[in-house]
Amino acid sequence: MAFIHSEFISAARRFAGRPAVCWEPGNRLTYGELDSRSNSLARLLTGRGVGRGERVGVMLPRTGEAIVAIFAALKSGAAYVPIDPGWPADRVTKVLRDSCLKVLVAGDPADGMDSLVGSVVSPDSDEWKQCMEDKGAMAPDVAVGGDDLAYILYTSGSTGTPKGVCISHRAAAYFANWARERFSLCDGDRIAALAPFTFDLSTFDLFSGLSSGAEVHLVGDKTKMLPPLLSKFMQDHRITVLYAVPSTLVLMLARGMLARRDFSGMRLILFAGEVFPPAHLKAMMELLPNGIEWFNLFGPTETNVCLYCHVPHGSVKESPVPIGEPLPGTELLVLPAGDEVAGAVERGELCVAGDGVMSGYWGREDDDARLWLDAPTMPHGRAYRTGDIVEKGGDGRWHYLGRKDGMVKIWGYRVELGDIETCLLEYPGIEQAVAVKVETDLAGGELAGFVIRKPEDRSGDFDEKGILKHCRTRLPRYMIPRNVFEVESVPLTHSGKVDRRKLEGMVLAARDRESTGQGG
Repeated sequence: MAFIHSEFISAARRFAGRPAVCWEPGNRLTYGELDSRSNSLARLLTGRGVGRGERVGVMLPRTGEAIVAIFAALKSGAAYVPIDPGWPADRVTKVLRDSCLKVLVAGDPADGMDSLVGSVVSPDSDEWKQCMEDKGAMAPDVAVGGDDLAYILYTSGSTGTPKGVCISHRAAAYFANWARERFSLCDGDRIAALAPFTFDLSTFDLFSGLSSGAEVHLVGDKTKMLPPLLSKFMQDHRITVLYAVPSTLVLMLARGMLARRDFSGMRLILFAGEVFPPAHLKAMMELLPNGIEWFNLFGPTETNVCLYCHVPHGSVKESPVPIGEPLPGTELLVLPAGDEVAGAVERGELCVAGDGVMSGYWGREDDDARLWLDAPTMPHGRAYRTGDIVEKGGDGRWHYLGRKDGMVKIWGYRVELGDIETCLLEYPGIEQAVAVKVETDLAGGELAGFVIRKPEDRSGDFDEKGILKHCRTRLPRYMIPRNVFEVESVPLTHSGKVDRRKLEGMVLAARDRESTGQGG
């Protein structure tokens, strides 16, 4: 079993002098430099006690140093745990406490953060600079197996505590190798890397791209949020491969940026993370060169990509494109409504088995009974219950219908509405809270909160700004509601459940009033 970074090491030998990672403004590392620097840092990490089975946190901006740290963690035998420096301190603290890191690689750790980890290594330290001077350092002699963890990605949790998705070397290599071969990645490619390292889309850039000799161009946060800058970035860097959430692509379409740029070098666009509105997808395909191949990739963080669908030109109609067929070696079961025994049904909850599926959630072994379906005839004897409802079409391809729980997607990020509701309930004076996602004119939709105040706290003015400020200190930016509305009661359906459709309608009505200048 080859470990996930073995293909990168092989590529570094073949393409030592070629650019591997490029980032703004005008920085780059060659394959040889990335290999050498990660070897040096790996030796520093082993000197700090890092070894097989340990975990190394990487809390750095999206630069070459972060990728050096990721490969160094892997070369030391550890799993890397990416942490976004832009996360609120409360979320960072929860992840640090949960993951039990041996070392945290961070530029500027907050006060008290070092007490939650074994030790901290900073790119600004003399120690880092000295170890980077050893250009000929060899990687530590550490053997890892296919079942050893390669990385842990933290996702939203319904109780307000992030959950760590554990991905083994076998699972990581399964997707990376498939993607490299299926999409014919090569040393002539230039990949636009938009995903943060905390998001599973980033593993395509790191392990498929950097094992093929391609140039990986890290797109800055400001650039990827501003359509004029992003479209110019792709033109200036002659990007050939793009892997993004549809919301990012729709922004460029809505602002008219696609028709103004030269994308003649683009050959491949992959999209994942959320449903691509058919009208927008069709418009993009008509605007961009016909030579581009388009693919819809589907799968939760727990499985990475488990299904994919080629989208030929002229094939997009009024319905969302299919999620397609499973990757080779991936097997699917569909669990009918009511949780009967899975079988040859064509509509129900998607269950996935195969080498690409996660090992489990970090430190949450008690969740196993709920997460897994016993499947003795399938790979590894079990299938992961995704919570996604799917249906097989007449052509044999699978279609995504929605979720069976309170999970939604915002900008491709998976969000548990319960996570937001927990945060709202932590604000003083709140008795009940409900969060909803609303499909609006904003790309990717928006989140909104509804709260009921405790009787003793209803006399004063409703402090929406205070509640949103509270949310900003506890939730990642993509999980913060655009508005929080006060209601006297939460509408219920005939079955006694929260009537989320009615709440969504209240948000849309508020948006209509804003657009006509009627205010609240």
